[in-house]
Amino acid sequence: MIVLTIEHDAGNDLKIPLRGAVGAGFAVMTGGSPDSPGPIILPQACIRLDAAHLGLTFAQSLVTSGPQYAVYYPYGSTQIFRGNAVTDNFSDVSKPPGWDIAADLGSAWNLDCPLAATAAPIAVSNTPL
Repeated sequence: MIVLTIEHDAGNDLKIPLRGAVGAGFAVMTGGSPDSPGPIILPQACIRLDAAHLGLTFAQSLVTSGPQYAVYYPYGSTQIFRGNAVTDNFSDVSKPPGWDIAADLGSAWNLDCPLAATAAPIAVSNTPL
């Protein structure tokens, strides 16, 4: 299992809806670079471990850990689409007094924010939490 630590900006917890639970969008590259990719391993599950940690499990083992592995979200041209992405819980968080975007702009604006996509790899280490 790879454990991802999430730094929140708007919400304070994680939600894993629909295809997010099967790790949709996540990928681990074993060696290589974005310009010359190594083998890609897709997760088979993504679970919420706590408010700031996700666990990715894979159908095959990652033999070692270290700089040869890099996590992407999403990888390449993978499309996640609204409702399938791992999100924060921003729509459930109490807003400051006098600030109610849903009342001002409509309920469609009171939504959870997806994890930030990155074209840069997230290095994997074997450091325990």
